[in-house]
Order: sequence, then C-alpha cells, then structure tokens
Amino acid sequence: MHPLPPKKKKLKKYQVFLLVLIAFIFSVLLLARITDGLQYFSIPTGSNEPTINVGDYIFSTNLKDPKRFDFICYRMNDSLSGRQIWVHRLCGLPGDRIEIRNDTLFVNGENVDQQFNLQKTFVIPTIDPDQYGLNMEKLSPIGNGDSLMATLQTIKDSALIKRGHLYIENTDPAGDPHIRNVYQQPWTPSNFGPYIVPIGKYFVLGDNRLFSMDSRYNGPLDIKQYFGTVIGRK
Repeated sequence: MHPLPPKKKKLKKYQVFLLVLIAFIFSVLLLARITDGLQYFSIPTGSNEPTINVGDYIFSTNLKDPKRFDFICYRMNDSLSGRQIWVHRLCGLPGDRIEIRNDTLFVNGENVDQQFNLQKTFVIPTIDPDQYGLNMEKLSPIGNGDSLMATLQTIKDSALIKRGHLYIENTDPAGDPHIRNVYQQPWTPSNFGPYIVPIGKYFVLGDNRLFSMDSRYNGPLDIKQYFGTVIGRK
C-alpha cells in the first residue's frame, strides 16, 4: 500500500486576513507612489539647512495644495545632471512681489525672514567655538585673525549674531553673471529684485541662502514642475 500524501495545511483566518491586509497596503503605497499621492526621498544636499539636513528623509503629497512658505518638491531638468527632484521653500506665488535686500527676503513688502531659522553667513569677533556649540567646519578666520566668517542660524544663534554683521558675498555693481543671464538685471543673491512672480510660476528659495541653487539662479519654476508638498521629515 502506498502511504497517503500529507494533507495540505490550510491557512488560518487571521493569516489570510494579514496577507490580504499586507497586499492591500502595498497596493495603496504603490499607487500613491505612482500618482505622487505619497512620496518619500532622502536629501543629498544642504541647500535647506538647518531646516532640512543632508540625510533627512522627507514625505510629500500632491493631495495638499501648497501654501506660501511650504517646502515643495518639483522636477528639474538640469543640463549637467539630467532630470532630478529638487526641494525648496515656496516663497513666491503668482503675482507676489519678491525683493531681497542685504540678504533679507521681503514678500509683498513684508520682512518674512524673521519668522524662520535660516542659515546665513556672518562676520563675528573671534570666539571659542565650544562656548557656543559651533562646528569648526562652519568657521573661517579672516582679516588679522580677530574676526571669523561664521555660518550661523538666524534664530538659534541670534545672541552671537548681534556681535557681528551679515556677510554680503557679491557687491559687484554688474551683479551676479548667472542671475543677470536669467533676469537681465544687475542683481546678486543678497540684493535681488524687486521681481513680480509671473502667472503660472512659483518662486522658491533654499533656507541655506548663500548655498542654494534656487529661483534666483534658475528662474521661477513652472507650476507644472511641482508635484508635492512636504508634509513631514525624519
């Protein structure tokens, strides 16, 4: 007599439920990814420091309409690097009046920088960096050694900022050549505009103002390039 084949084990109800649930969640996440309903990315650059740092993961969705000063994700076709996904703060909506005076952003005549902890460059007296918890990589001696060029956070380091002054990189009357090429104006990253954002466009800036390739250099982005509003990070 031949032995009877072993009986196939039936999945229990809770196991079937778990498999269906996992398949459903996977399908929803895949659909969200394809439609931009939910996206997640790792940040490779410091253009939005200190708000979004290198290595942070961000989550974005196109189910939330972007508002002024939200971080948004958009597709950028760079001639050197090809198609990329960029993230910047949405600072100008269509019709907004953008002006940067001595590295301070004014939108429709209002100083908006004071509400954000931005990263800017200052000249300060020589200090003990440990006393202020500063990274040595963000300090450079200048002059006779009695001053430092320091990358500081405008709110977090406000007490130290009061001891120095803002560093303005380009003071050439002809302006920055890259910006002049885009806007045909003698503007610089720190003194820009006034500029009216065209209809159908967004104007974006990085929180790390001196080290961000944003709308100052690339022009306003087409609203069609937008695909998500940042809703969280870790």
